[in-house]
Amino acid sequence: MNRIGIFITLSLALFYSGSGVAQTSVAGQVQTTAYENGLRSFLKNAQSADARTTDADFIVALVNSETITYQEVKARWERLQSLAPGGRIPAQERAEALYRLMDDLVTERLQDQAGKLAGVSVEPAAVDNAITSIAKQNDLTLAQLRERLSRDGLGYDEFKARIAAQLLSQRVRERFTDTRPYIANQIIDAEIALMQTGVVPPILQINLAHLLFSVPENGSNEQEKEVLAFAQNVVQRAISGVEFAQLAEMAENRASKADAKGMGLKEQDRYPTLFVEAIANIPVGAVTAPIKSGAGYHVLKVLEKKESPVVLVSVTETRARHILLPTNNASDVERATVQLAALRDEITSGKKRFAEAAKAVSQDGSAQAGGDLGWTSPGLFVPEFEKPMMQLPIGQVSLPVVSRFGVHLIEVVERREARVPRSVLRERVLGHLRETKAQESYKAWNQELRDRAYIEWREAPRL
Repeated sequence: MNRIGIFITLSLALFYSGSGVAQTSVAGQVQTTAYENGLRSFLKNAQSADARTTDADFIVALVNSETITYQEVKARWERLQSLAPGGRIPAQERAEALYRLMDDLVTERLQDQAGKLAGVSVEPAAVDNAITSIAKQNDLTLAQLRERLSRDGLGYDEFKARIAAQLLSQRVRERFTDTRPYIANQIIDAEIALMQTGVVPPILQINLAHLLFSVPENGSNEQEKEVLAFAQNVVQRAISGVEFAQLAEMAENRASKADAKGMGLKEQDRYPTLFVEAIANIPVGAVTAPIKSGAGYHVLKVLEKKESPVVLVSVTETRARHILLPTNNASDVERATVQLAALRDEITSGKKRFAEAAKAVSQDGSAQAGGDLGWTSPGLFVPEFEKPMMQLPIGQVSLPVVSRFGVHLIEVVERREARVPRSVLRERVLGHLRETKAQESYKAWNQELRDRAYIEWREAPRL
């Protein structure tokens, strides 16, 4: 599937899941509740002989004062079927898929009701802007997006309605949950201490004025001596106080006029090693003796030296691949763990390559790249994924790893030590800790909505 196809598929899955990624990311962590037991008991009837099979509509459930209808459930089920490999959800996964669908519908109703009571709304212009952004991200015009949606069997009005629902869900979540919780500095510092492998000494920044006196290609010894003598004369003039820029004019085409005014303040490792070694022990304002290289003779004047104000820390960066099977409950986790354990055996025995397995199995945006996550620094992944990844030796495949997003297989491809500004690492850690607390807040709010709601399971659909 190409990039556009991937996006449309993931988008539809997101819109049809009601609360989207945020809900999926925490659903697997919810313990069994009376609500969950009630819904599972109700859905057992969906496959029983007395469950109604009809094209007519009827009430499946009542959520406070609003209904969930059979036709609504049926439409979403058909969409989920169309997104499944081969256009059909496997028999062993149907019960869990239907549970997730119904749970999403209930969650949508409850969040929508909370939003209405609080006066939360989404302007038509915001929906249009979101759709325009989706088209641009996929290098499509709006007309091409409509055409693609049509080919995928989704009407534009329905797509627009799902975008509006998703935006409303995001705004309701922001209204009722703390999306930027306070994190104490001590907690951030403790996390950074666990991640960094050392503190990099301050890096020297330098600004050098530069003159180059070229030796003719295949020039004679006499010609090289003449160039050296000229360069030495220029050094004496510079020491006596003549400006470098003026010396460049005197040297005509033998010197670089632009570099004679200074090559800019930058970290010393961005200059040639030859230059850095030549000015290591001389002060600002000093001029070097002619320095020989393959290009000729260089003369340098130190215009500025200072230590970088940026504090760098050393961290271990990892390049890894993963395979993800999303989960929403304990049964999902068990099923995905068994499936990925069997897949791991095939990979470690050489029957399958990790990248090929990721393309075929993984339900993550990285699948088409063989599960490649690229080079990542500490603090970019959730702890339950990052910790086993960091402990995994290069070239090995992990046992199934459970995170809030589902169950993973991880393969570490490479590792390296990298310098990262402490301020950048701090922002990453802060963002990660805030996200974790925000997810906890969102989970608690959803549970509170269910606890306060009147939910009546009326008549189970047969699908």
